Amino acid sequence: MPTLSVNLDTTQYVKVNSDRGSLILQAFNDSVRVTLSDNKPIKSNNVFHLLGGKDAPLHLNSLGSDLWVLPVTDRSSLIVSTLEPVITHTVISKLFSEGRIFEGSEIFVALSDNDFIELLIETGSKDTLISVSINVLGDFQVWEFEDTVVSNKGSLLTSININRPKSVANPSPLSDVYLTPTVTADGTLLGTGLLLGGEKKDAVSSDAQNLLVKKATTNYLFRFQNLSGQASQGTISWTLGE
Repeated sequence: MPTLSVNLDTTQYVKVNSDRGSLILQAFNDSVRVTLSDNKPIKSNNVFHLLGGKDAPLHLNSLGSDLWVLPVTDRSSLIVSTLEPVITHTVISKLFSEGRIFEGSEIFVALSDNDFIELLIETGSKDTLISVSINVLGDFQVWEFEDTVVSNKGSLLTSININRPKSVANPSPLSDVYLTPTVTADGTLLGTGLLLGGEKKDAVSSDAQNLLVKKATTNYLFRFQNLSGQASQGTISWTLGE
C-alpha cells in the first residue's frame, strides 16, 4: 500500500489522485477540505467533507471523479495511501503464468542533496502494467510524468523474465527502461509526493511504490529528488507486465 505526503496549498485545491482507484486519507494537525469533482474546484467551493486531524482515516473506494483537497490552515497536512485493486493480483498471476512479467533494479549511491535521478520507461506495442518502487535514505520527492520528450534516452537497463522456464521463448519485454535520460519536456504530470525519511543524522529508510496500467508506445518518466540534507543512496526497482 504506497503512502505519500501531499503537497498542500492554502490558496487553491490540489488533486491528490493519479487514477480512479481506492484511497485512504489521513489528516494531521489542522483540518483538510476534501471534495470530488471532474474539474478543479474554486477555493470558495462549499461542497466538501472536512477531514480533521483527530478523525479516523477516510476510506474512498473506486473514485467516480478526481479527488481534490484544500488545507484549512498552513498547519494542515495529509497522508494518502493507495490501495491496489484485487483484480491486479489476478492479472499479475495470469501474466506470470504466461511468462510475460519482467523485473529489474538499479542501485545508486552518493546522490547529492537536491540532486535527482530519473528513470524513463518507453512502453512497447501493448498497454503495459508498470510498477516502480524506490527505497532510499532520508526525505525524497517523487514525480511521475506521461508523454515525456527526450533528446537522449540514457543508459538502457536490463529487465529479467521472472518466469525462468518461459524466458527462452520470451527473453525480453516489449518495453525498454533507461537511466538518466536527457529530458527536453516533462510531459503530463500524473502524480507527485514526498517520502518522509528525515534529514541528515536523523535520516532513515523510506519507500514508495506506484502501480498503473500505462498506454502503449508512450514515454513515462519517474523523477526522484534527494531532500535529505546530505548525500543519499537507494534502490529503484520496476516490474513490467505485458
